[in-house]
Amino acid sequence: MPFPRAREEEVLYVLNKLLSLKLWTGSLWASRSENPSNFSSNMPELTKSTDPQERARDLAYRSQRAHLFYCYNLLIRVATAAKSATAWLPEKLIVADPTVGSTESTQYVHYDSRKLATACLQVLGQEMGLPW
Repeated sequence: MPFPRAREEEVLYVLNKLLSLKLWTGSLWASRSENPSNFSSNMPELTKSTDPQERARDLAYRSQRAHLFYCYNLLIRVATAAKSATAWLPEKLIVADPTVGSTESTQYVHYDSRKLATACLQVLGQEMGLPW
C-alpha cells in the first residue's frame, strides 16, 4: 500500500471523497495560475499551443474532475497495489454530531481501495470521452 502510515479507514475515506467531489469548473486551473484571484471568475481562452501535452493539461485543469487528473499517478498506484485497504464502514462516512446517538440502524458498506481508485480512473476516462 502506498500509504504506510495512514489508517486504512482514512485512505478509504479520502478515495471516497475524491470520487464524489466536483470542483467549480476551472478552479484548479485558476489556483495553479500566476494570478488565481484574477482567473477565479474569468478564465482566458484555451491555450493555442501546438504541444499536445500542454493542451491536454489545460483542458484537464479546467474540468470539474481536475483533482482526479492531478492525482492520476497516485490513483494508478492504489488501483494496482498488491494489497488493498478494505473495511466495512457506515454508509454515511460523515456523522454530523457523533455524540448524539441515532435511532436508525446503521447500514454498513464494504469499501475497497483498489475498487475506489479504479472508479476514480473510470470517471477520468469518462471526462476524456473514452469508452469503459
